[in-house]
Amino acid sequence: MSLETKTCYQKLMATNHPESESADLHREVSIKNELGLHARSAARIVAIARKADHGVWLSTDDDEVDAKSTMDILTLNRPKGSKVMIRVEKDTDHEILSTIARLIEDGFGE
Repeated sequence: MSLETKTCYQKLMATNHPESESADLHREVSIKNELGLHARSAARIVAIARKADHGVWLSTDDDEVDAKSTMDILTLNRPKGSKVMIRVEKDTDHEILSTIARLIEDGFGE
């Protein structure tokens, strides 16, 4: 995502989700595992996201989906090397955000 696109995306996120204005409530990560974001990796994200007290979302330039739904995550169709933004609604779920980011950055342990 270019700097200009990222800035526009952040403005859009702040407009559509004012509670997420804090940079601590979202993080962009790259998909590193060979198979990309597939069913098994999506299920691991869902297992973590469901522990959140509030909403957890994954997004691309085009879509934003509920991270508590395997089917929703699979619609993002993220291959190796692509980017995804993780967003939580409230500060209380910051650890969930960090855990999902680490999982993705570590290639889902694959």
